[in-house]
Amino acid sequence: MTQSEKIIRKEILSEGKISFARFIQIALYHPKFGYYSRINPIGTNSHYLTSPYIHPAFGAALSQHIYLMWKFMKYPNKFQIVELGCSTGILAETIYSYSKSISLDFANSIQYIGVDRTLNKKTDFNSIKSNLIPLKNISGCIISNELIDSFPFHRFKIINNEVKEIYVTIKNNKLISILDQPSSKKINQKLSQLKFQLPNNFEGEIFLEIDNLFNSITQSLKKGFIVTVDYGEERENLYSNQSRGTMQTYFKHTSGASPFQRIGEQDITANIDFSYLIEAGLLNQIRPVSLCSQKEFLEIFGIKKWIENIQNSKLEQSKKQINLINIKKLINNQGLGNFKILIQEKNTNIKKAEEILPEIGTNQQNFFNLPTPVNNISEVENTFMELAHYRMH
Repeated sequence: MTQSEKIIRKEILSEGKISFARFIQIALYHPKFGYYSRINPIGTNSHYLTSPYIHPAFGAALSQHIYLMWKFMKYPNKFQIVELGCSTGILAETIYSYSKSISLDFANSIQYIGVDRTLNKKTDFNSIKSNLIPLKNISGCIISNELIDSFPFHRFKIINNEVKEIYVTIKNNKLISILDQPSSKKINQKLSQLKFQLPNNFEGEIFLEIDNLFNSITQSLKKGFIVTVDYGEERENLYSNQSRGTMQTYFKHTSGASPFQRIGEQDITANIDFSYLIEAGLLNQIRPVSLCSQKEFLEIFGIKKWIENIQNSKLEQSKKQINLINIKKLINNQGLGNFKILIQEKNTNIKKAEEILPEIGTNQQNFFNLPTPVNNISEVENTFMELAHYRMH
């Protein structure tokens, strides 16, 4: 029995039952024994990979996008980029490195700040260990990549047209799930906004911590944009395309184990309700600008041209193949390409998404003349990446 499980059992014995969100809070984020506190699960030597590790084209495209935000905001001398869930800092490194190719004035304006609730590694930029944003008067951009899916979530089940919450308790010395009345009115509120009735025995998840996130963002962001990258759907699609929930567990590149196994040693995650993100933003004077798939986003910023440039490059054959395989993973519709990218704004007066996207003309031509991002990993490192797991549903 892991230390995390012992703590969970002790709390259940005291309280009778705990919500699944509380179970995840302990299993993933206990300061000493939680999954994210004990290890850094992301990277080529860890439990799974994210887009910034797979190919620098992801960070390069974000750098271009943020440049257009900086341009839209009239070229400020100080432009803050706050990355939530910064982990090892590989995305920060790519964004800043590529910014120098776009514009030295842009690069010199950047003040990059990383925020992570389980910061386990010294980074080359300013970083803060926190689960919220302990900053004020931010002017620039707040970004996150595969962060919200790692938040604790509540689980529910529909029984005879009534919403029941799935709790965790102990029976015959085993951790089991039981049903009871929802612990928060917000669970019913979110489900009542659906345009259709969920069927009997339907199971799903709700990330109530999204509210705390946007409360923190609106208190910290004075003016600028929010970029959220994650897997999920808008509410109608999310709840119409599955009936047994989207919860997954991951342990060393394998998935499917019960959440009650390897507690504190495996990841627990679920798909994001992007409608919730938009609603939480609007309640905090944060407006949506655009929502698209990662494939659509990267194609807007020239990934097809980069693929063509790599194919025609003078790279040695093995590195060329590594780059082509990995860059194409970013736009695979059956995987990372189906991730969503939500852009929101506060106090920028933007009227339409096209104002911070490449246009047919000057912006796009300038981007096409920029260097093609290339992954310099070795064949040995790439062999590991081929075996590694990418969190997706």
